[in-house]
Order: sequence, then structure tokens, then C-alpha cells
Amino acid sequence: MKTCFFMLVTHWENHWDELKNNITFYTKKLIPEQLLNNLSSANGVNTYFVKIKEKDSSKVEHIYKGKIWNIEEEDEKVKFKIELEKKIENFDILPIELPKKSGWYIYEIILDRYFRTYFFVMVTHWENHWVGLKNGITYYTKNFVPEQIFNDPTKANEVVTYFVKMKQNISNEIEHVYKGKVLDVKKEGENLKFKVKLDNEIKDLDILPIRLPTNPGWFLYGIERLDKIQGWEKEHENLLPPFFKELQETKNWEKFEEFIYYLIKLIGINDIIRYNKSKQAGLSDGVFRIGKLVVIYDATLKDIKDKHEQINNYANKLKSDKLNIDKNTLWEIKD
Repeated sequence: MKTCFFMLVTHWENHWDELKNNITFYTKKLIPEQLLNNLSSANGVNTYFVKIKEKDSSKVEHIYKGKIWNIEEEDEKVKFKIELEKKIENFDILPIELPKKSGWYIYEIILDRYFRTYFFVMVTHWENHWVGLKNGITYYTKNFVPEQIFNDPTKANEVVTYFVKMKQNISNEIEHVYKGKVLDVKKEGENLKFKVKLDNEIKDLDILPIRLPTNPGWFLYGIERLDKIQGWEKEHENLLPPFFKELQETKNWEKFEEFIYYLIKLIGINDIIRYNKSKQAGLSDGVFRIGKLVVIYDATLKDIKDKHEQINNYANKLKSDKLNIDKNTLWEIKD
């Protein structure tokens, strides 16, 4: 299942609620290429209209949800009419971080797939969910949980979650929706147990970018930004190493560690030693030095909480005058 929506950001005056005849324009350089090739596809798409205080500012003045109509090309501009449906008072209920620069952004949400950003929707009709839980703790059985989450529960900690409570005996009527996070996720037999942290209740469901599911389950939504690379990156994308994109998206820990090594080399650090993978148990990924700076590095896709003991060990090694790299290599690090 795919859901596409836009986010239009500008610092221009009179946007978005004081436009003459509700008509405005964007220059072509601010519009994604895939949209320029098919402008009619933008008509009727759910859109968040974001007004920021000044250029390249993170200060949001207001946001409306609505749609775009009558989109057409005019020389180096694209003109369109906007339809504002609702003003969003609480920006925190959205599952994505708002862009901080003016532009036209395209997002695609896909059910049951990982991207750089993802969020959960948890649906149940059980009593006391989600505000009446004892110690805020509950569970889902394995058959209701996405496979990739059940196999690696650490991926669920601190993830933005919409908690949906259905009315009992009424299969398609939503009683409450809360935005929050899941914490302390762990397996207990065929169950996945977790703690619920509620941030706020969502009264108006129409401002969300998806239609919430109403059948019980734990649903995983991935978010991908489809708009074009802008500015320097667009002009020089042929200079970017191909692995950059995969580095940001991979869920393979071995590939991630390998790419981090290449990344360190690419920024000009050549005095680096990468540990042998077959002899790596309990060790970091490697060490490097530049000038008088010595660094023990350890790349991980897991929650940093799993690394606290190892980090303490690394810190203790750096407090000594010498660092044993292996039986044949010793670095003097006193200075």
C-alpha cells in the first residue's frame, strides 16, 4: 500500500491563508523533477502547506492541510490553486520532521517496509488500552507483529507510534488515538512485550498523512522522500560515491561497518587500522589517528544502550599511555 503526499514550505508573505484567489506559484528549480514531468498528477494530492518565519528557518508560523488544484506551467514557474481544509495547531502529531528550507517536497509512505524514517500504528480493541495499562506495559503476540521487528526488537525502541483504540464490538469505529513511543521492547516466548509512552491525544484524524487501519495489529510504515536532490548535491551528484545512499538506508550491520570504514578513509584519514572480523569479538571496529587525536570507533545499527559497557572499556584503554592494536602494533598515545 502506498500513500503519497506533498509538503510545500515557504517564507513568502501572505502564505498560505491570505493568497489572492488562493493562487500562487513555485519556480521550477524548487519543484521535484518527477513532478515537472507529470504536473497533472499533483491535482488533488494531500498537501501540508508550511509557512516558516524567514528563509531557511526552523521557526514555523503555521501549517494547513489541504490539496492542490489547477496546476499548470508558465515559463519558468508552475502556477496552482490551493484548497485549505484544516489548520494544524500541534505540529508534533506528524510522523516526520518538517523541512527547514523553502521547497516542494514529495513523501511516499509504504506499509511494512523500512526506509530512513519509519513509524508504527498499533491497533487494538482490548480494554484499558492505551491509557489504563498497569505500569504502562502491554504485549502483542508474534502473529500480530511485523517479522523484522519481532526478529530484532531493538529496532522498535523510541520509534514514533500511533496507538489506536477501537470501540469494542464495533469493528470500524475508532475510540481514541494517541501519539507516543514504545520503550523497553523485548521478547517473552511468542510475545513481544513493551512499555507505552503517550505524548498526546489526536482529536482530528484527518490531519494525519495516512488513513489509520482499524483491524487489530502492529503495523510498520516506512517513509521515503522522493523530491529531487537540490543545491550543491544536485549539481555535483556525479561526485558523490555510490555507497552514500546505501550507507544511510542499509539494515545490514556488516555492510554498515564496512561503509563506515570507507567513509573515514574518504575524508582523508589514512592512518587507520580495521580489525579482522574473525577476531573481532568484544573489540571495536578499528582505530585511527590524525595529528594528536586518537579515536577508537565502533559502528552499530543497534541501540546505543547495548554498547555502554564496551564504551567504558574503550575509554579506559585511551586513559593509558600506550594502545595495543595487535601483537605487532603498539601506539604511543600519552600526548
